[in-house]
Amino acid sequence: MKITELRLSSLFYPIDRSKEIHLPIETPFKVCTIGFKVEAIPYDKVPAQVEKWTEFNPNDLSPIPLDDYWLDKLGFELLSIEGESYVNRKYPHIIIDILDSGVYGIKLRFPNGHLIDIEFTYVHELQNFYFAMTGEDLLTVGGRS
Repeated sequence: MKITELRLSSLFYPIDRSKEIHLPIETPFKVCTIGFKVEAIPYDKVPAQVEKWTEFNPNDLSPIPLDDYWLDKLGFELLSIEGESYVNRKYPHIIIDILDSGVYGIKLRFPNGHLIDIEFTYVHELQNFYFAMTGEDLLTVGGRS
């Protein structure tokens, strides 16, 4: 995960460097500050609920794979059981399709007829896209903790 991909509220898993094999700890954190170090808190907390923010080296952040669980947490619901599409609860025109195992895509049709396909693999990619399109953060708009 590159630090240039982060913005405030980006979700990530911290990497455990205490063992011989460095693996992500599947405890999601959200970014509170970005600098030489990244300060973060557990994703289901607000800053006022946390006495001390945890400091991470930017190299110790691992992206969270996008899946059905995270789509639900971020405010999307299954459009139909047969189709593999999810619709955003607040913006029903934002629809995500399952393209392949672990790959999700959004098709955007503009008024002039242009169509853009965008693929996502990680939660922070969807967060960045959503913020760019709506100016709102998925965690505060439609997200559930």
